[in-house]
Amino acid sequence: MPISGEHIVVKAHEIQLLDDSGQEQARLGATGNGVALTMGRAGSGPQLWLGADAGGDAALRLFDRDTGAKRVEISLDAKGTHVFLAGEGGQQSYLFLKNGGPTGVVLTDQAGKRRAQIMVDAAGKPDISTDPS
Repeated sequence: MPISGEHIVVKAHEIQLLDDSGQEQARLGATGNGVALTMGRAGSGPQLWLGADAGGDAALRLFDRDTGAKRVEISLDAKGTHVFLAGEGGQQSYLFLKNGGPTGVVLTDQAGKRRAQIMVDAAGKPDISTDPS
């Protein structure tokens, strides 16, 4: 038991959290490329991934518990901030806020075809378009 005020330092390239049966439930790892925390049920792949690379880009990803498909990603990189959502049927929604520039929302159908988008350019001019076909 640490004495009050004492600091304990643990150094490792990777830390794994295991359940009572020894199955990995979470992993925290660091490499020269960055650091990542992955959590998920044993045998089903990741359900959550949180990472940051050496260049300062960071992302949070959430995966479908049954299929393992990426359903949500929130990311921040040199271009701006992005939010990606994916549905079970293949439809996707994407929100972006570019640094010093345009912002927008893009919506696709199950086939991945762009059906609607709302954009605001760097000067503040809006553009709304749809493709009902």
